[in-house]
Amino acid sequence: MWEVARAIRHTVRWFEIKRGDAADAHLFMRLAQALRASPTAPLGFILDDVGRGGSSLWDSLSKEVGGGSGILLLGSIREEDVFMLTARARAKEVRPPVEEAVAERIWHRLLEQGRTSWVGWREPWERSGGLLLEFTHILTRGERIETVLSEQVDRRLRESRDAELAILRVTSLASMAGATIDAERLSTALDIAPGDLSRGLRRLIDEHLVSAKEDGRIEGLHQLRSAMLFDLCHAYPPSAPSRTVIEAVHSVHSDSLEALGAHVLVNHPGATSAFVAALASRLEREHDPVALVTALSGMGQAHIEATLRAWVAEVLSAGLEPSQITLAARFAVANIDVSSMPLPDRLRNAIGVLRPRSAADPRTDLLSALSRTSLHQMVTTTDIHRLRALIGALVGMELPESLRSALLAVKPDFEAVDLSDVADLLGAIHLIDPRIASSWVEAPVRNRLLERVPCEIPWAGPVTVEAAPEGRLLRSVIYYVAPSVQARLNDEVAPLCATLLGLDPSAMVAAVDALAADGRPSGLPDASKRIPRENIAPTALPAWNQRWIAAAARLVGNESYTDYLHRSYGMLERLLPVLERIVDTTLRGKPPQAKILERFGNIHDASRQLTPPRDAAPNGSAPAEHSTPLQNLLFHCSADLIRRFIKLPDNYGAFVLWTGDLLKNVQEAREEPWELLGRSPAKSLDRLESLIASLRLLAIETGTQGAKLTQWISIARSALPDDALRSVKMAVERKLQASSMSYLQGVEAELRRQAIELELHTRPDWETPLPWPNRDFLAIADISSPCDWPAWVEAHAAQVQSTIGEGRQVWFVPRIDHLALSCLTIKGRYSLFASPYSGDDWLDTLQQPRLNDILTREAQRSIELITELDGMRRFRLGEKDRSPAEQAVRQDHERQLAVALKAFEAQAEGTSVQMQLRKFSEDVAAGNVALAEGLAALLRNRLTSDWAALLTLQNALLEQDLAAVGCGQGANNPHGGNRT
Repeated sequence: MWEVARAIRHTVRWFEIKRGDAADAHLFMRLAQALRASPTAPLGFILDDVGRGGSSLWDSLSKEVGGGSGILLLGSIREEDVFMLTARARAKEVRPPVEEAVAERIWHRLLEQGRTSWVGWREPWERSGGLLLEFTHILTRGERIETVLSEQVDRRLRESRDAELAILRVTSLASMAGATIDAERLSTALDIAPGDLSRGLRRLIDEHLVSAKEDGRIEGLHQLRSAMLFDLCHAYPPSAPSRTVIEAVHSVHSDSLEALGAHVLVNHPGATSAFVAALASRLEREHDPVALVTALSGMGQAHIEATLRAWVAEVLSAGLEPSQITLAARFAVANIDVSSMPLPDRLRNAIGVLRPRSAADPRTDLLSALSRTSLHQMVTTTDIHRLRALIGALVGMELPESLRSALLAVKPDFEAVDLSDVADLLGAIHLIDPRIASSWVEAPVRNRLLERVPCEIPWAGPVTVEAAPEGRLLRSVIYYVAPSVQARLNDEVAPLCATLLGLDPSAMVAAVDALAADGRPSGLPDASKRIPRENIAPTALPAWNQRWIAAAARLVGNESYTDYLHRSYGMLERLLPVLERIVDTTLRGKPPQAKILERFGNIHDASRQLTPPRDAAPNGSAPAEHSTPLQNLLFHCSADLIRRFIKLPDNYGAFVLWTGDLLKNVQEAREEPWELLGRSPAKSLDRLESLIASLRLLAIETGTQGAKLTQWISIARSALPDDALRSVKMAVERKLQASSMSYLQGVEAELRRQAIELELHTRPDWETPLPWPNRDFLAIADISSPCDWPAWVEAHAAQVQSTIGEGRQVWFVPRIDHLALSCLTIKGRYSLFASPYSGDDWLDTLQQPRLNDILTREAQRSIELITELDGMRRFRLGEKDRSPAEQAVRQDHERQLAVALKAFEAQAEGTSVQMQLRKFSEDVAAGNVALAEGLAALLRNRLTSDWAALLTLQNALLEQDLAAVGCGQGANNPHGGNRT
């Protein structure tokens, strides 16, 4: 508004009216006449915040002002005050969108005035949903929103607008819970005629008290606004919360009963009996299985929260830190044996307190209130997916006999249901009652389900039945032929075991092997699993346990992400100087000052009270349920880092691995949404990362030498103040560099005695630093032609590995003329595997030129697709009788291959290799080259003629790439044995 007035101040004379009422309107009109207001010399009046005492004056002035008078009115009004204007139609309303810049300015102004404790504006803005009234209330915890809403409710009381008040009562309760109201149900529940309901809703919507969606759902604008409206609507009798609860139960959508039930039973426990009775009445009348499932799920959540609220209060008062709450809950609900774990007594006691504790389960009350007939009808008429949801909602409770008999009477039809869903359903019901699972899957049904496995589970083979010591064993395979879509073998093998045990309730063990294209077990990690039933939990159980852990995390979670980051930022800034000072004095052989240790302890105590935010991060990631990397970093660096460092060389190996995890925590801490604060601790994290890495290096050195930290006292004491760590680190690095050079020279001398000429480089292996010094090696070998590389590897690679030392990671890269052929890179610790381009970062660091192998790279994707398609054809995968997902992969591979071949041919146009890739693809498809089997054989260190055909093609492509840059066979190579 003020910007508009300022923009036209040269043509309009503006006057601000600070106060006045309707009786003063004629005075302002006389002023305008005295100043000769006209269309050519307009005069304007500005009223700011018309709704706060200026509405009557605005109405009077707007009636006096007309077209051609030369008098302008410009005012601002809060959205919720617009209803106060009787002459509203006379003015043009402009609703500028509230942009983030405006929200930021409001926050800055409130912060400068000391009226908000929020240290950032983004999170409260997100919480407000873009509503300015809610935004300012969240920032200030002020009374403005309550005053406005109170006036709106009081006006309805004075004017006897009872229908609107009834709508507000029910809608506010539902919105507080996150539920939505069905308009037709609301009309019936409140006994309001549809026309009256429509008119009442229109007025409530206009005044921003409720909102309506196109599908007829009604809800509040914001949970904060709804909570205040609920309290205001129940401020005076006879409106009782229990009555509103009953009306809400009969008004909400079936899928909203979960949210409503959880909210009512937790926040209005006095209305529990009314809620259960109303819900039972609705279910008896409608026999709606969706309503039954969602209600049971919400009541289960209420049972969890009621139990945890009492437990959390008890264990916190007993001294358990908030940061340990979720860990205790996890151990307790998963029934993990902690007797042999080195846990603090307060944590162990908290676990013991929660395990036997249980609040009254309201689900039992609801099921007891339902008749057998109603239960039977709802259970037997529901579909498979809702039946699974119902079973999931029953986890953690004793099954009533009435419900058990209803479930036993169910005869599910599994034929039209996805096999994975069938396995999930049967696994869940087996968890609840194995007898029900057995009654659903008798022998003929069970056999039919197992026959469907290779037809519906992607990459799975037929199922066979064997006898095992534990009982019935189911065996199958996973065809591992498409690594691009089978990235993690464990994600293929373990789920198939779980599916098999789900489909057959009588089976006790499942065994699955991942087969390579040659039909033999691949031998890769996680490629074979043999899992007893007791080691596989149906998804319903971890889902139930997860609800406990998530609820515990919410109960102790930080109220806001902004506050969590603000506290963490402050702790980090205080920690670094103290930590650096303690390390410095420790290396000098002196005890830290008492005040330094006190500050250190205070930071550690604060870190023990820091909990993850209860809400999701703005980047969309889920709320943390245990400690975050940032929290973990603050906790350990304010205690354990120093405690374990001063004990070196004791347990140095564990210290080295642990500090490696801390360095990962530093990197993850950088990814926190620091933009919420408007500042980032990047420099502090860099300093902390450098300090931890330095301590890790010193730990390795002390452990290797078997010496204490005192070996560096002379170096530390001669260092400048606060520079002991850097001085000691530099001394260790110099010693390490000399040791590495000596070792490298010895290796090169031995290789020369064996007549092996190559260029050798080394660097520390920080991924697996133990046993120290564990180093990576890069061997660059000069050859004349790409086809010479396999022979060189066969003749010399094993000798080089043996000379370097067993267990060290070695990269072998060929070089022609001055160019490294990194596409032919191989690497390994014991066995060597093709690893194209994996050493490029090292080559770039050494400034070693690499061949720009355009054609070879262009062909790479085609070769991968050709290989995977060959593996699919080998086992007839992706054909019509296989799973749709498998067919889709094969069809997509074929489509991608066609595109990739055309792209290669366009790139290679005019060269001798233009059509070689397509010819190779056709040979593989025709069965003339068993490429996938050749790859499987190569992984077993056996080179076949089929894989040799690919090498021939690859060599031709490389020769073409070399020719394109003026290099090739027979060129002189001036490179010798430089090393770094």
